[in-house]
Amino acid sequence: NIKKIINLSIILAMLQLPVVLIQRIFYTQLISLSVIPIEPVDFTTGTFYVKADPALSIFLFGLILFLLFDPKHNYFVRNRMFKAAWFSLTILLSNSMISQLMLFGVWAYYLLRGKKIWAVFSVGLASLALVITLYYLGATQQWLWQLSYVTRQFSIKEVAEEEIFLMGGYSRGAAILYYLSRPLSLIGDGPSKYYDPLTRTYLLGNKGQIFNFYGEVGLIGLLLGYAILHAMAYRRGSSVRTRWLYFLIAVGLTITSNVQADASVMLAYNLFLSTGLIRPVGPYAQLRPKVQK
Repeated sequence: NIKKIINLSIILAMLQLPVVLIQRIFYTQLISLSVIPIEPVDFTTGTFYVKADPALSIFLFGLILFLLFDPKHNYFVRNRMFKAAWFSLTILLSNSMISQLMLFGVWAYYLLRGKKIWAVFSVGLASLALVITLYYLGATQQWLWQLSYVTRQFSIKEVAEEEIFLMGGYSRGAAILYYLSRPLSLIGDGPSKYYDPLTRTYLLGNKGQIFNFYGEVGLIGLLLGYAILHAMAYRRGSSVRTRWLYFLIAVGLTITSNVQADASVMLAYNLFLSTGLIRPVGPYAQLRPKVQK
């Protein structure tokens, strides 16, 4: 059954790039049909719901890691490198900057594992061609806008950003500066201290799991949350390399989203960590599994 689910997931993932391109190119026409205002930065999420770029990213990351690092179980997928590149391009054309940075890290690790000169050269040429292609698709302009936006948020001189954060608005730079200026919190200030679940309003701009957990349940609660994520990965049976990379990607996404409170993210996270259930064939079938002590 898991093989059928993976194949269906690949078909769904292949559809994301055309949808993202349509959302990017025809934004003006499509947004006029929307009943709610949606900024361009929140629009290119494929078939996932609005502002769900982390859900789209972790879904695609699960497939990319499976295709690149798990030959023991991905033998039934054809054109693996082409599909991994297709999914990577989809992430690059979406608007999750942290996902794009982690994507570069994944590919750099994959291509430079052998530390061969030809690999470094090929990475350079491929990166140059990719940047040129993305420039003509308009992605680089979006990156520059996002970078300038993040830079403005980290400017302590902009009192407006701090006021927005204290009133429950989005300002990641102000959030970091706010918690750095306070004493270390081990147990936090209590659940729902900064978010009212009844009215769904933020009393402090803790947008992102790392800020929510640290603010409400402290450093201990934050580390326990990461321990739960790791426990999910450890028990699923996927390859060690895939397991650790996927865990680190999930941790990275906690900076910008509430990973463990998002059903789409958790579904994808558990799904692609369950690929160890696929029965290996060929030479891999002769390998005896390691016994966990």
